[in-house]
Amino acid sequence: LTSPDLAYRTDIHTETYWGSDHLPIIIQLNTNSPPLTSQNDHWKFNKRK
Repeated sequence: LTSPDLAYRTDIHTETYWGSDHLPIIIQLNTNSPPLTSQNDHWKFNKRK
């Protein structure tokens, strides 16, 4: 499981069976992917009356 901002950069797959009851899991993070952009949100926490 990854966060949404890392999910599109992540490649997860299993390798061939090596004779045990576990499969090797290969996780690659592609750092050459373009950055994800989002809306420029703003919040105002101090309300003045």
